[in-house]
Amino acid sequence: MPWGHQERMSQGSQPTCSLRFENLRGISILCQDEAYGHFRNFGITTMDIYNYLKKDHRLVADLMEQVVASQEPTEREALFAQIKSELTLHADTEEQTFYKAIEEASKAKLVTHEMEHAHHEHDEVRQYLESLSTTAVSDPTWIEIFGEFKHAVSHHVEEEEGDVFESAKKYLSDNQAKDLAKEMDSLKKQAKKADVQEPAEILGE
Repeated sequence: MPWGHQERMSQGSQPTCSLRFENLRGISILCQDEAYGHFRNFGITTMDIYNYLKKDHRLVADLMEQVVASQEPTEREALFAQIKSELTLHADTEEQTFYKAIEEASKAKLVTHEMEHAHHEHDEVRQYLESLSTTAVSDPTWIEIFGEFKHAVSHHVEEEEGDVFESAKKYLSDNQAKDLAKEMDSLKKQAKKADVQEPAEILGE
């Protein structure tokens, strides 16, 4: 956070700041100078892996709430397709970046156990995605399975943002955390580009 800009604010005043996700590149830091009652935008800072993952988590949580609120099978199906895409991409690239970095940085038994558990939960989510994909959305059991799936994802997010983040911050530097966010985002973009090109190549044949 570029707190060097604080000297421009009134002497003795403490800015009240809030974080706003602007895009994948970073976080907009908006601070209010209480003495003058107006806001100053401190610009964009590089997003670290923790905020990057939280951004993904919040997106999926919102989509899941929309599924629960919807009564239309076609809408649920479209929302689930987006959830499946987002979660698959998230889990795959997170394992290749964030999880790998933690596993390489620490061989402590507790951390090893945490990462094994996190991988297991990712596999569980993949199994739910497969089950939901092979069950008709109009089938009454679909929304029941979705409820279990939603609980599993929420549980994983709670543990990851708690125990896993806490462990990661002990072994990963701030610069590593920022680099991992860039790396994960880059892998996502590559995967999305490949998904777009593959159907085009098939049609070209």
